[in-house]
Amino acid sequence: VYTGTTREGYKYTWTFNGKDITEPKDLNPEIKCESSYDDLIRYEVGSASDYQIVSFAHKGSFPGKATVTIDVSAKYKDGTYRLYQWDASAKKSALYGDVTVKGGIATMTVTEGGDYFISSVLQNFEMISNNFKIDHSKLTIRGAYKTEYTVAAFKNSLQNGSAVTVLNADGTAATDADKLATGMTATAANSDVSYTIVVPGDVDGDGGITALDAMMVLRAVVRDLTLTYPQMLAADVTDDTWIYPEDAISILKYSFGIEE
Repeated sequence: VYTGTTREGYKYTWTFNGKDITEPKDLNPEIKCESSYDDLIRYEVGSASDYQIVSFAHKGSFPGKATVTIDVSAKYKDGTYRLYQWDASAKKSALYGDVTVKGGIATMTVTEGGDYFISSVLQNFEMISNNFKIDHSKLTIRGAYKTEYTVAAFKNSLQNGSAVTVLNADGTAATDADKLATGMTATAANSDVSYTIVVPGDVDGDGGITALDAMMVLRAVVRDLTLTYPQMLAADVTDDTWIYPEDAISILKYSFGIEE
């Protein structure tokens, strides 16, 4: 097992499972903050907004399988990330495998030298938040009643929220400054599964809690209006799984600033 420190001060270990290496100096991994391949790799990775480059001076096959661990605590939270390998002749990268990060330490296994890119987007991303109620079976994310959020605040409340894409109900991209609204969707990184966002009290999906929302609740109570499932969740501000006139009264009082 060889240990060392990159030129940026990141510690690493280097272990070979194969032919013994007596002079590993030309095999030492080096983390580089910049690369002439930056633009191409960002395009290739697509959804990744950042990545870390692990470069080996040795080019070509190793005499065995190498397991490298690198301190990436400054950039990555625990989880499984994608590992890409740069193909210099084709001038593009290809998915090579996975990188596991635990306790801030990334572990990668490679069989040849060259340039590798750890995507900042989690391979197996899961929506997790302490401030929002996430129903993975119904694919909904429900906020707290009497609380208004911006998209930025919502993403900050999620673990690895910077890798989440939020769209408006019409499918257009939401900006960080937009109000979070019922009917918006949030998509986890590297996933085609979308979660519908629910803001309790915001039945009409404009991001606010107003008398118009209370009117929609009353119409639903008398069966003059059919609500979608997300709208029903937004209308049930008492969180008792039913929609009653009390929900409309609560929304109305809140919209006029009347304390309950």
